[in-house]
Amino acid sequence: MDSTPRPPWARVLPLSDPKRLLGLSFVLAVAVIWVGASFVVQGIQEQGAHPAVLTFVANSLFAVYVPIYYLNLRWRQRRQQAAAAAAHAQERTALVPAQVPRSEEGDTVPSPLTFESGQNGEAASLAAPPMPLQQLFRAALVVAPLWYCAQLAFNMSLARTSVTSNTILSSTSSLFTFLFAVALLAEAFTLWKLGFILLLVAGTAMVTLADGKYNGDKSAAHQSVAGDMLCLLSAVIYGAYTVSIRKLLREDEETPMTMFFGFMGMLILFTAGPLLLVLWLAGVGLGSMTWRVLGLMVAKGLLDNVLSDYLWARSILLLGPTIATSGLALQVPLAVLLDALLRSPAWMSHAGSTVLTMVGGAVVLCGFFGVNAAGEDDEKTRHTVWEERQEALQRELGFDLEDPEGEAGHHAPLASSDRPRRELQFGDEARVHTAPSSSSSSSSGRGGQLVNGSAAAGDRLSPAAHDPTVHERLDKAALAASGKMD
Repeated sequence: MDSTPRPPWARVLPLSDPKRLLGLSFVLAVAVIWVGASFVVQGIQEQGAHPAVLTFVANSLFAVYVPIYYLNLRWRQRRQQAAAAAAHAQERTALVPAQVPRSEEGDTVPSPLTFESGQNGEAASLAAPPMPLQQLFRAALVVAPLWYCAQLAFNMSLARTSVTSNTILSSTSSLFTFLFAVALLAEAFTLWKLGFILLLVAGTAMVTLADGKYNGDKSAAHQSVAGDMLCLLSAVIYGAYTVSIRKLLREDEETPMTMFFGFMGMLILFTAGPLLLVLWLAGVGLGSMTWRVLGLMVAKGLLDNVLSDYLWARSILLLGPTIATSGLALQVPLAVLLDALLRSPAWMSHAGSTVLTMVGGAVVLCGFFGVNAAGEDDEKTRHTVWEERQEALQRELGFDLEDPEGEAGHHAPLASSDRPRRELQFGDEARVHTAPSSSSSSSSGRGGQLVNGSAAAGDRLSPAAHDPTVHERLDKAALAASGKMD
């Protein structure tokens, strides 16, 4: 492992780690999109659109991922078929029957090309297959209701408070995500990470105080408090579905995130849609709708929901839920800047309110960068402990855990030593079932020779096969390695 000390900026912006750098770039893109979409949502609701209808239209557009997934799957299958056909043609050209060697019995000896292809096929079979669609659908059943409720509360808060307050209060989801991750994902609970998350909470408190204390309009102040409470409720639900995605979805590149979001869009379309229709028929006011408002809803859904939420979910898998959620604190300075340029928020009406808002935003940013650095240290610690466990087990077992042939060679004598015990226990019937024929004995190599005679098999057994304490020593090694975690 590289022990070269790195500068502090490399801990915050890990340019040498493509995975983390890609995750951070996704977080930055999501922050920009979400801040811009908040102003669009305010404009849509000012034109009479109901938050429930806006949330339904924007999130049901996730269903467009379903045809995209199948089109992409069909394209990949065609590429794989073309590559397989080209490889097959190359093999047929390389394998000349007249040059293939033969054994004394006349059987064809496998050529090196054929053997190598078999190894590649075995390696391909060991690769993790994509998650089944049924499992993705079950995960969407859990996440979709949480997702819709969090988005609804968020949109309702934007009708009552400023974009700056809404954005900063949304950053408290880092705290709830951290608590849920510790409880459900066994994420490491460190004082450093907790301290940086408390910085996020402190900055949020400053902004909330600035939003309410210096507001002279009592009615507007009550509306702002109601919007703040809705935003906090959205943050709690946000933390819940953030951790749910990490818990229910597999952490690799083979996870078809497009189909997961497609299932969520279909669930929202076929559940929330009929419910809103029933409410509309019952006379419940759902706001006004024009073609312009509908067009803005669709544009907001495609950009803010379909694109940005896909990037956000990928950032969770690349960085972890706590770091990805804390990274969205980058929305704070963007929201403050755009709010000051495009509108006249209440926090700009008094010098004290302006100072509290700016200081609170700076504290939130410090919390974000601190959580990012602490999360990198946790990942490095887990990797170091895993390597120590691997080395301890390899010393006890006497072979490399990453070498399948070495592991098979170690367990073969143990399996052979168990055969005489089965013969003593079950009599001649076990001997009949385990004795190979002469033809299979000649082709089974060293394993066939071990079966032909118990004495010969016993001579070839390793000392570990006769050691009654081998399993006890392995257990002690595993316990000793796991003890370093404590």
